[in-house]
Amino acid sequence: AFGLLVYKIKETQGYNRIDIIVTYKEKLILIQCKNIEISISVQTVRVFKLAILRFSSNSLRIIVYNNKKLKEKKYATVKAKLWAQTSKRNIQICNEDKFVDIIKDFYELDNDDYIKLVDYKADSFNINSLLEENVSI
Repeated sequence: AFGLLVYKIKETQGYNRIDIIVTYKEKLILIQCKNIEISISVQTVRVFKLAILRFSSNSLRIIVYNNKKLKEKKYATVKAKLWAQTSKRNIQICNEDKFVDIIKDFYELDNDDYIKLVDYKADSFNINSLLEENVSI
């Protein structure tokens, strides 16, 4: 089985940047964490796309939003969803509950591969016993 190697990017952490970089099966997962009450806008997706351009095109790029904090019915605007879906950069938008499923689907994991998001908290991110604090998802 393969493990996840997680890097928290402190220098660029914050609005419209890459917050977390994960290495899994020799590929990258680039994550932007959104802890917002309103729907993700097309501008958020566009700026994220600019931030990820310098990375390999075969990496997975995810904008993860905090489902518990979101107050609007839709997690993203129609334009934001369209922009992400039509991007050639594998941009996915999901909440913390769908995060692991997106990774499994992207990598077409075998049954013996095991990834689990555990102990989710809005101000921390725990993957396979590696806890990242002060990262809002």
